[in-house]
Amino acid sequence: MLAITWGGGSGEAAVVSGDELRGRLIELDRHAAARPFIVDVTIDSGDTISVALGREVSVLNFTSASKKPPYFASEGRLPGSRFGVVRFEYFGSMTEFPEWQAVSRNDALEAVCRFVAAGVLPDNILWSEV
Repeated sequence: MLAITWGGGSGEAAVVSGDELRGRLIELDRHAAARPFIVDVTIDSGDTISVALGREVSVLNFTSASKKPPYFASEGRLPGSRFGVVRFEYFGSMTEFPEWQAVSRNDALEAVCRFVAAGVLPDNILWSEV
């Protein structure tokens, strides 16, 4: 079983399958269009991948169950300025991420589903240790 949380912990859901997860993330992405936010997806091992929703681009972050380094962030391959920021709400605060972390929303959703299926960092995203 998977746990997903958003809104600073005010939103929580248990998800039992990858298909159900994808559907829930798409639903949350539509809801986040008004105010983009981050969703944490935690698998049985306790490892967590965070995905930003509500924009055409997303950022991903990985934290192991131990909550100790190394931590990993998505590394974007999108064209455009590499010096800007993208903003998403996380635990009630707007949080800025460097634009170099931005990946397409579709790639991010696919990465979360692969993470859930395999339990390891997905290879459709470039990862940087942060």
